[in-house]
Amino acid sequence: MATSVFLSYSRKDEAAARQLESDLERGRVAVWRDAELRGGDLWWQKILEQIRACDVFVLALSNNGLTSKPCRAELAYARDLDLPVLPVQIGPVDSLRTAAVGELQVIEYRQQSGASGIALFAELEEAGRRRHPLPDPLPPAPSVPFAYLLRLGSEIEKEQLTPTEQGDLVGQLRNCLETEDDEGVKDDARELLRALRRRPDVTFRHAGEIDQLLSGSTAHRSAEQATPTGSGTSGARQSTAPGAGAGVTAASASASASAPTGYGARGGYGPPPFAHGPPPPGGPGYPPAAGAGLYGAPGPPTTTKGSRLPLLLVAALVVVAALIVGGVLAFGGDPGPGPTPTTNAEPTTDALPTTPAEPQPTTGTTAGEQLLAILPADVDPGSCSAQALDGDGDLAALGCGPALTQPGPLTTQFNLYPAGGVDGVFLGDVTDFALAEFGPGQQCPDYLGYGGYNENGLVRGRVACGVGQDNASYLLWTEDEFAAEALVTIPNGGGQGIYTLWNWFVDPGHSAFGP
Repeated sequence: MATSVFLSYSRKDEAAARQLESDLERGRVAVWRDAELRGGDLWWQKILEQIRACDVFVLALSNNGLTSKPCRAELAYARDLDLPVLPVQIGPVDSLRTAAVGELQVIEYRQQSGASGIALFAELEEAGRRRHPLPDPLPPAPSVPFAYLLRLGSEIEKEQLTPTEQGDLVGQLRNCLETEDDEGVKDDARELLRALRRRPDVTFRHAGEIDQLLSGSTAHRSAEQATPTGSGTSGARQSTAPGAGAGVTAASASASASAPTGYGARGGYGPPPFAHGPPPPGGPGYPPAAGAGLYGAPGPPTTTKGSRLPLLLVAALVVVAALIVGGVLAFGGDPGPGPTPTTNAEPTTDALPTTPAEPQPTTGTTAGEQLLAILPADVDPGSCSAQALDGDGDLAALGCGPALTQPGPLTTQFNLYPAGGVDGVFLGDVTDFALAEFGPGQQCPDYLGYGGYNENGLVRGRVACGVGQDNASYLLWTEDEFAAEALVTIPNGGGQGIYTLWNWFVDPGHSAFGP
C-alpha cells in the first residue's frame, strides 16, 4: 500500500512545494497538498481531516514555513496526534538548531539529485513504519488561523455595505498589512482588499484608500480634514434628492458618519461608484480608460466647451510652477514648511493663456463686466482675463487664477448665460463629461456624478464632481439666480483633489456667486 503524505508548506514556497509534490508522486507516494487556501471553517476542517488520515506529515522546511502561522498550527496538531514528522528542506533556514523541528533528521532537498531522492524515499519509508493509531480521544483541534480574515471575507461578501462598514473593513485590513509578519497572511489581506475594491457600491473615497494600500503605500487620506468655514451652519448649502422638496438634505446618516468634515453640506446623490466596472488601479485618482463605462469614461472631453478644461490645465501648470518656485504650494492635508498663502500668490493675467479670438457677442463688454461683478468672493478679479465664448449660448467667459484660499482650486473658469439658460448647458456638459445623475444616498466627494443643491430651503443650482483623463480633479456648478456656471480644477489632483475642491466648495463664502 502506498504511503500517504500530508505536505505542509508556505505559499511563498509554492513553486518548490509543487516540485517536491511532483517528485513524490513520481515515486508513487500519495500526496495531499492544500492548493486552495480559502474557504473558511470548512477549509480548515478539511486540512485537519487530511492530517489525521496521512501516514507521514512532511514539512516543507524554510524560513517561510517556520514563520507561517498555518504551518505552525498544522505541525503542532501532527505532533499532538503522534504522527511521524519528516522535515524536507526546500529553502533557506536561519538556524536549524533553534527551529521547531531542530531535533529531527532534516532531508536536504534544495538541490534535487539522485542521491537526495534516494534519501527522501528511504526516510519516508522509515517514517511510515513509525505510524501509530491515532489517540483516543483525539486532542483538541487547533482553531482556524487568522479567523478574523475569514470573518472579514464573509463581511465583504454581504449584499450591501454602508460607507461606515466599508471604512471599518479597510481599517482592519490595513492593520493586518501593518502588523502581521506572515507574508501569506498579508497576501490574504490584499486579496480581500481587491474583493472589496471590486464591489459595485464601494465609495470613491474607500476605493482610493484601497488603491494606495495595494500599491504598497500605507499612507491614506487623513479623516481630519479642515472644517470649511460656514459648513454646517444655518446658511450652509444642502443637497436635495431628485424630486424631493426644498430643504431636504440628501446625505444619509451612515454616509455622513464616515465622511470627511464638510461632507453633506452641499451635494446630491450619485450612482454606485464603478457601476460599469472599476477604473484601472494605480493611484488615488484612477485615471479613466477610454471606452469604458461611467468611471472608465474618458472624463471631460478635450474638445468639449471650446476645449475649456485643457486650457484651464495649461493655465494651472503655469500657476503651479509659480507657486512651487515661491514655496507656497499646499493642497489636501496640512501645509508643509513655509508660508501658505491665503490672499495672494495668484498669477498675473499675463500668465494666463487665452483662446484664439472668436466673434464676441454684441453685449460683450456689458456681459463681461456683469460676470466680473458676480464672481465668487474667493476669486481675485485681477487674476481674470476674457476668454473666447464656448458657443453654447454663453454671453461672457472668464479664465481666472487660483482661489485666494488654499488649499483650493488652482484654476477657475466662469461663464454667464441668458436668464434660464444655464441648466440646460450644465446637463449637456455632464453628459459630455460622462457623469451620471446621483442616486439615493450618494453625493460628492465620495461618488462621482452630479445632483442639485439648495441654500436655506431654496434650490440654487446643480453641482458635479469628477476626475479627468489626465487625473485632474474638477468641480462644475451653476447658480440659477445669476445664470452662471463655474468650472474649477486641480491638475493631477486625483481623488485627493476631489476632497480638496469639495471642502472649499461647501463654504458659500468661497464658491457662491453674488455682487
